[in-house]
This record gives sequence, structure tokens and C-alpha cells, in this order.
Amino acid sequence: MGDLNYVYAVGRIRVKEKSLLSDSDIGQMIGLKDEAAVISYLQDKGWGSQDSGKDPDRILSAEEAKAWGLMVELGIAPSVFEVLSYPHLYHNLKAGIKEICTGGGGSRAFSSAAAAGCPRMWTRPSSTPSPTRASCGKAA
Repeated sequence: MGDLNYVYAVGRIRVKEKSLLSDSDIGQMIGLKDEAAVISYLQDKGWGSQDSGKDPDRILSAEEAKAWGLMVELGIAPSVFEVLSYPHLYHNLKAGIKEICTGGGGSRAFSSAAAAGCPRMWTRPSSTPSPTRASCGKAA
């Protein structure tokens, strides 16, 4: 990153820091009576987008999209952020092993957040044989 780009990036991040939630914001949200009040409070702070409505998942998705958009705008390589997907990838690995060993079809247990901004996702090559339920109980 060149000197001008670095100066711009630092300035842009400092401006974005002003919109972060403070300790007093968190305290106020804790004191609110219900989820609808918290959502309204966050929307008053500029969270979400016009099409996110009152849905908390859509509000968080909109904020995540804004954050990734900022990283793209600043020209930061996506590989820098791959480490952030590790908890989601680990969760998906555990969910996959559990699904295979129990024979369940619980595809709802998988996290889609692992790919949310990372350029690559691990996939099993088609030539690799699929593990079977019988192989789960055997020691390696």
C-alpha cells in the first residue's frame, strides 16, 4: 500500500471509529425493554440498510456487508481476513462429522458465515471418497 493510500486508509478507519458503539450505547441497549426497542436504537445509530427493516439478521448482514465493502474500498487483500473464518470452518467441520456419524440430515447446523467475504472455501474434491457412517467409530 502506497503512502497516500495508507494515509487515506488510516483517515477512513478513524472516521468509521466514530460510528462504533460505545460503552454507554451498550448500557442503554441493556436497559431497553425489548428487542424491538434495541433494533430501533441501532437503526437510529445508522445500523442496517433501507431494505433490512426490523429483521435483526438482515441488519447484521447489512453491517457485515458495509464492513467488507470498506475493506474492498481500501484495497486490503482478502487473504488477510481468512483467519476470521476459522471458527465458522471449525464449526462446519464438527457439524459435518456429527451428521455423518449420526446419519442425520441436519444441514441447518452448518454456518454460511464461513464464506462471507473469504475468497476460498474448502471443498472435498469429487475424486475423494465420501466417508461412511461405519468409518466413524473406527480409530485411525
